[in-house]
Order: sequence, then structure tokens, then C-alpha cells
Amino acid sequence: MFIHKFFTLKRSSLRYFFRYKLIYLTLHSIIFNYSTNFLICSMIR
Repeated sequence: MFIHKFFTLKRSSLRYFFRYKLIYLTLHSIIFNYSTNFLICSMIR
């Protein structure tokens, strides 16, 4: 019983961790794209 509980807890924490990582990566890519676009626009001007 205790081991089963531990495994379910671990699985849910892993799921949350992956979700957080996905959100972080998406935000990072968006910010990176925005900054590169800004740099390119400033270079063109």
C-alpha cells in the first residue's frame, strides 16, 4: 500500500515536472524569437 502510494506520488510529480518544463521551454522559445526579431528589425533600420 505504502509503496503504491509512493509510486503514484512520484508519477504525478514527474507529470507536473514535465508540464512545467514544457511551459518553460515554450516561454523561452517565444522570448528568444521575440529578441531575435527585435535585433533583426534594429539591424535593418
